[in-house]
Amino acid sequence: MENEETQLLSNKYSEVDNKEENKKYLPKKKNKFRWQLALIGVIAFCFLITFLLMMEELDKLVDSGKKFLKLKKDCSVCKNVDIIGDKKYIKFEYSKDSEGCVQLNIQCGLPKGSEAILQWYNGEQNMGVSFMEYRGQSNIRRMLNCNNDGLYELEENKHKSIITAIECIVAVEHEEL
Repeated sequence: MENEETQLLSNKYSEVDNKEENKKYLPKKKNKFRWQLALIGVIAFCFLITFLLMMEELDKLVDSGKKFLKLKKDCSVCKNVDIIGDKKYIKFEYSKDSEGCVQLNIQCGLPKGSEAILQWYNGEQNMGVSFMEYRGQSNIRRMLNCNNDGLYELEENKHKSIITAIECIVAVEHEEL
């Protein structure tokens, strides 16, 4: 009987040993899941840090690009000048100066037999008028130069004004202006 008891105890201990031994080789699902979750967390954290650093670098890059663009002359393309009123007496001729800046030559009037006035505007603000320069002249010519902000400027009497719209007023024959 003692032998049987010893045998039973021995079997019991071997079962416990086998279970302990088997536990070593069985995958630990809780630990594996925690490990995967930790890995995903670390990767997400790395992506977040990388993204934030990229955004900071992108901001720096955009800022330096803005500074470069401000230094670079951007007068090769200019915003259009609006025409107020009748367009049949206005003629536009575009050209570029030696630096590649756009120039707009405006002619207001008829070839002969008329008097003309060019009215200048910056938005809604009246910027003044240009008259014919001598008696017998029947049209007005003025040159607008594109500035670094992409807007046309009129230089008249040593004063520069931004011009966004014009109006050509023409009196044919004996009409008074």
